[in-house]
Amino acid sequence: MRIMIGVIQRHEEEEEGLMELINRAAGMEVKRRKRESSERRMVMNFAISELTRGGQMVIRRFIPSHERQRLNYPWYLSLDSDDRVFVADHRKNTVILLDCDLKWNRVLCTTREGKEGTWVPFRLCYDEEMKILIVGGAVAGEVNVYTLNRN
Repeated sequence: MRIMIGVIQRHEEEEEGLMELINRAAGMEVKRRKRESSERRMVMNFAISELTRGGQMVIRRFIPSHERQRLNYPWYLSLDSDDRVFVADHRKNTVILLDCDLKWNRVLCTTREGKEGTWVPFRLCYDEEMKILIVGGAVAGEVNVYTLNRN
């Protein structure tokens, strides 16, 4: 399985239209933002995609079904033997799990507040034999270890 993180850039007007469609599909009320300036701003969207072996074609892509699932800065990926994808989202301070079809499964861990600074997931390593996910933090070399089940 060949997985990659990609950046899709759109102008803000296009982005608002896209999120409006996603929100309507999820049955959410759509609220418009007021534009603060007349400049067209670029919005970056991140995508997790599975590519063909040669990397020439996208087989499937993670598409968020609502705003909460939107990736903010996916920094690192790891796979397990069932081709589930662990994603360290650097700016959301979370690690999420996508199933083998790149569909949202759940948030595995999120930021710990109350300490000096904020825990930011930076690197991931999944140990298949021990069934643990090792998450390295970007600040002060912090490492967290999570025991995972098959669900």
